[in-house]
Amino acid sequence: DEGATADYLIKILDQIHADKQHSSFEIMCHPAFSDVELRNISDYSDRREVELEILQRNEIKERLNELEIKLIRFSDL
Repeated sequence: DEGATADYLIKILDQIHADKQHSSFEIMCHPAFSDVELRNISDYSDRREVELEILQRNEIKERLNELEIKLIRFSDL
């Protein structure tokens, strides 16, 4: 959605870090490289590329490290 920004993600990460009641959190997103096939089946393809770019930013990786937030796969739960 239009709310997907690096600043908003950092705000979410800060909220996760502050929450001491829960040990795991799910952040829903749909990052992807947009190709012709994806563009033909999804109106969200441009936003997927934006989400992917946000998730790959150094500032996001650095914030995850600072907050000691570990990314896992759903199968790790």
